[in-house]
Amino acid sequence: MATPPPTTGTSTHRRAVWARRSRLATARRAPFSALLAAGIVAGASAPMVNLAMTDRWRDADGILPEGLVRLTVLAAFGLIVAVLTTVAGVFWALGALGEAPTDDVLAYGGGRRAGLAWADRYATTGRTTLEDAPDARVTAARDAQGRRALPATVAGTRVAAARERPHGVAAYSVTAPDGAVTVTADEGPRGNVDWTLDDGRGTVLRWRHHLADRVPRLTLIDAHGTAWWVRRKGRTVLAAELPDELDPVAARALLLVVDDQLTNARHLRSAMAATGGGGD
Repeated sequence: MATPPPTTGTSTHRRAVWARRSRLATARRAPFSALLAAGIVAGASAPMVNLAMTDRWRDADGILPEGLVRLTVLAAFGLIVAVLTTVAGVFWALGALGEAPTDDVLAYGGGRRAGLAWADRYATTGRTTLEDAPDARVTAARDAQGRRALPATVAGTRVAAARERPHGVAAYSVTAPDGAVTVTADEGPRGNVDWTLDDGRGTVLRWRHHLADRVPRLTLIDAHGTAWWVRRKGRTVLAAELPDELDPVAARALLLVVDDQLTNARHLRSAMAATGGGGD
């Protein structure tokens, strides 16, 4: 068992309390917001289109006023967009429900905010942020398909993270100035993998991630039993709240590893199906 991190920092350490929650409560909100917006647009457009179909506003020749014609065309266009958005939103919402966790933490610790942002979906350069520390430029490689991939290097800190196995359970290595940061994996049943990051200074974070889970958030547990989080804020942006005691080098390495796991979940699922196995 790793040595518990010191308690002299400002992090709020309280044991994580797990609760069983509905997938509706933990799913991403974006698909449901899109469905709500489509419903509002449809509700506003349908009466206008229906009004244009009646004879109330038509003149003796059965022609609508020019202004009403423009509004009707706009309403019809809005109705078409709302219908298409609803159809796409239903599939999007079903996917979000399928990815949503049913086990959730009621309270998280309060510590240091961190982030990782890439210039765009295809860029190999980005930036890491860490509260009370300067921003750092990140440079990544590309895989055989041209996608952004590890290894990635953090400029100015001599930190690099690499994925050593292309298929199945990835093995990550971290190069740090003192060589103390380690990332290990323990394969469990049904494709679950328990990950452990040790900063070499007494702070250990553990999390579980299924190889094919494209989840919006990962929950990390430290040696105190306190819960921390790393979540997607977009396809190119990752945000996290981590213990103050976690070494900055390890914090940046953690962001690179989790970003790789979440970004490559679908690719890993396809590779596993093609190879018929879970790893080398």
